[in-house]
This record gives sequence, C-alpha cells and structure tokens, in this order.
Amino acid sequence: MTQQWRIDFQVFDGPNILVPYAAVVTEFPCPANSPLPVSVADGLFSEVLPPELAQQITLPQDEIAFESVTLVLASTLQDLNGPCGLPAELQSLEDGQFRILLGYHDAVATQHACLTALRIAQAVFTLAAGVQKDGIDNYRQAITAAFKQAQMEMQLRQPDRITRMLMRAASARGIPVYLVSPLSRTWRYGQGKAGLTFFETANQDDSLTGTRLARNKYLANQLVKQLGFPGAAHGLARSSEQAVQIANQLGFPVVVKPADAGKGLGVVSGITTAGELTNAFTDADRHSKGGVIVERHIPGYSHRLAAIGGEFRWTVRLVPLHVIGDGNRTVAELLEVRNQNLSEADVAAGQAPVKVGDDMLRMLARQSLSPEARPAAGRSVQLRSIANTAAGGTVHDCTKDTHPDNREMAESIARGFQLDVVGIDFMTRDISKSWRESDCAVIEVNTTPGINTDRSAVQIIAAKFPAGVDGRIPSIVLIGAEDSAVDGVAQFVAALGKRVGQTSGSETLLAGMPRCNDDETLPQRIRALILDSSCESLVIGATPQEIERHGFPLDRCILALVDKGVSLST
Repeated sequence: MTQQWRIDFQVFDGPNILVPYAAVVTEFPCPANSPLPVSVADGLFSEVLPPELAQQITLPQDEIAFESVTLVLASTLQDLNGPCGLPAELQSLEDGQFRILLGYHDAVATQHACLTALRIAQAVFTLAAGVQKDGIDNYRQAITAAFKQAQMEMQLRQPDRITRMLMRAASARGIPVYLVSPLSRTWRYGQGKAGLTFFETANQDDSLTGTRLARNKYLANQLVKQLGFPGAAHGLARSSEQAVQIANQLGFPVVVKPADAGKGLGVVSGITTAGELTNAFTDADRHSKGGVIVERHIPGYSHRLAAIGGEFRWTVRLVPLHVIGDGNRTVAELLEVRNQNLSEADVAAGQAPVKVGDDMLRMLARQSLSPEARPAAGRSVQLRSIANTAAGGTVHDCTKDTHPDNREMAESIARGFQLDVVGIDFMTRDISKSWRESDCAVIEVNTTPGINTDRSAVQIIAAKFPAGVDGRIPSIVLIGAEDSAVDGVAQFVAALGKRVGQTSGSETLLAGMPRCNDDETLPQRIRALILDSSCESLVIGATPQEIERHGFPLDRCILALVDKGVSLST
C-alpha cells in the first residue's frame, strides 16, 4: 500500500514497566507531513475509508496528527465486534517515534488492529503529501481490503456480545478472564480449581447429553413431554410434501423452523396456507441438517425463562419487531426511523438495523399493508413473525409476573436436561397463569441462552461465584530467587494440603508432575497451570529479565518477594 516502515511489537502479559495492565505495545515512526489540517484530513478520510469505519471514528477537532489518528483507528478496529472497554494510550518517544499501548483480550487480534490502523493512516497521509494523487482508487481498494481482513479477525478472535457482558460482570468482581483456545470463543473465568470455563453463557457444568438433546428441537421436545410438561405439537418433515401433510394433521396456522439451527434462522410463524408453507420449508431446510419442524402455532407471546444452577432467575417476554403508525409516514419510513434511532444500549442488547425482506412482506400482507402503506396514528404494525432479538424483537422483563408453577417448570426442565445455565422458550398468552390452566407449550430449550442486559450477566456470574469469591487461587511470586527457594516454598504450600503448580527457569510442575518444555516462556508456563482445574495454588519463580520482557506474571498475587540482590527498573 505504501512504503515499508519498521514497526516493533511487544506483548506484555501483565502489569509492566510501561503501563499497569497487560498490553500490546506498538512502536512506529511519524511521517514528515504530520499533522494535517482538519479540512484536508476530513476530505481524505471520507473519500478513502469504508463507510462502516468512517461512521465509527471521531477525529480530533484541531490539527490531525498521524499518531493520534492511528490510536483512534486501532481502538476502533479492536472494537469492531463490539465495545470491549480496553485501555488505550499514546506515548511520544525520541527521534519522531511513537508508542501505542492497547489492552487486549486476544493479543493477535490487537496486533492486527494496530497494524491495520498504521497501514490506513500511512495511506491517508501519503495521499495528503500529494503522492500518486491519480491513484486514489488503488488506495481506497487497498484500505477496504485491509479493513475487511480486520473485520474478519475481530469477528473470529474478539469476545462476542454475550461474553463481553459476562466479562464486565466478572471484572466488577475482580475475577480474571483468560483465553482458553484462540478462535474457540471459550474463556476461563478465574484460575485453576477456583475457575470455570464458559462458551457464551454455557459452562463446564452443563452435561453433554443435555446439550446434544437441546440442540435438536425435535428431540428436546420429546424430553420436555417425558418430564410431564406441555411440549409443542409438531412433526419432523424431510420434504415440502411431508411438511404440508403434517400441517394438515395439526391444522393451520403452523410454525416452521429448522430442527438444529438457532438465532431465529429459518423460522417463520403464523403460516396459513400450503403455498406459504412450501416456501418456508425451502428456507428452513437450507439452515438444517436434521430436517424441518412443522409445529402447531400457539397463540400468545414467546417468554424466555432462565434457570441458573437449577434455580429460576428471570423471565422476559419477547415481542416481535413492530412500528407504530403516525398517519403520515409509510411503513418503510417508520422502519428507517427505528433503525436510525437505535441507541448504543440497543446495539449492546443485540439490536441491529432491519431491512424489508420476505418475512416482513408476508407479515404486512396479512395485515393488508405494504411497505408503502401509511398506517393510521397509533396503529401497531407487526413486521416480523418471530420475536428473536436478532430479528428486531424487543425484550420486556416479566419476572415478577411469572406464576410459581411456571418457575418450577423451568427448574425441573433444567434438571431434566442437566443444564447449568438454560433458557426455556415458553409460548403463552399470560405468564401469570400456570401452565396447567392455559393453552401453552415449551417450544425450545437453549443451552446458551442469549442475555440482553448487564444485569443478567451479573446474575450468572453471581450464581457461579458467590459473594467473596473472586475465582483466584493463592499465588506467590519470587523474583530473582534460586530454584531451590521456589522448590522450598512450593513444598511448604503443598504441606498445607494444596495441589501446587510451580514454575521456574529449570522446571514447571503440577503436584510434582512435569509440565511444559524448557523453551516455553514464563507466560506460557503460567497459563498451562492456570488452565488446569486441579491447580489449587501457584508458586512462580521469575527473573528480572522475564519481568521486564513479559510484565509481572499475574495482575494480582497474595505475596511477591524480591531477592535482596536484585535491582528492578519496574
């Protein structure tokens, strides 16, 4: 894209000589034509940046310096998958060099964000210098390609929306979070025996059998019925002809959904004709390997009942996407207003702009409307047949209204599936009435139930880490000590009945058994012990050079001892 510069990266795994947190450090030179006038920079950025990126960055109001723009771009790129709340700093060095320090969840993702930011900033400032003005299209294409690659990296490596909410709740409690395996979306909350591994809201206390059953809506429904609760009346179709046959047996209207897909993919409700059913089957079949479910339509709202650790915690009512007419604007215009008015809180809760599609056109036709219709003032117009938040649905808390029988049903289903964190989708007109006395049905059991508020994340973390528990194991760090001293401390802690993980320059052991190769770094050796759920205590021997190179090995420990002959620049 531009001339090659020397760019130096360094990853600190803990508090370090530069900042008091784990950080990716990027050092780079500044071009001679920095800073730029705002008028020049604004024009170039709007011309060459992809719109998705240009809309998210906020440039300084005065002169725009290369290093400041790079910091803004790097932070923005790191948050493409959603705001992570990580610290970011800029430091000025000698000879025109600068240093960006970014906190990170995945160091590779953060390095990629920094490198991409530098490439974009360098391209813009090169254009500002008048170099290759006629080749601006080439620069735009190169910047777009770099941005798309960064998008993919952030999507793969940065924590998803649900995980970010759990991380915020954990951070407020002082619970450390570690990446278990890159690209796995799996994170370890806490250390060793005191920690838990989560995938979104699912965790290691969920049974494999229950998870397998819940992933298949048809099989899950059978177990719900076996437990004595109202399951859905449905059948499994492998062809559109079978789907129509099942619908005729159940009676229209019906719901169509893939047997083994989530997030509302391929789901259509309120189907009233064989033609609609055939089209819906074709769409659902694209999302499913296990067939397509045709289900009797249950009138009412979809409610999600959450149980954590076998106890009922909350209920939310899911309301399908809708707009309210004003007698003036068209449905399409009302939808656009809705999209434009999405707040940061809405986006954080999983809301996104919604476009007119086949399902929306069907819903409007059922109401004798079209996107160009102008509904009367106060008229509620439903735009989607399903209430999933990914499809624009909204969430309303109705925990206090939930009938005790429905609460007990949620707890019983959680026990029956042997799932620790579970969301049960329950169709009913009135959640305050018992399942025994209403036309209702459990339509899905979710092993990774979506959460839409930080309050829900706090409840999940609190259920797994009671008050006063921060998920940490006792840790002792010895800096500059002989290996024999590390052995002695480890033996003392082991004598207290702890299963000790220890590491020093010569060896890494867990309960006396060797771990790791000799050439692995201090952070790698410590990570191997922290991720082992049998480790009850840590004894770490580190040299001053290792501390300077990698940072302090933990963000917190109960005791750190420095040999009296050691001089630390930290």
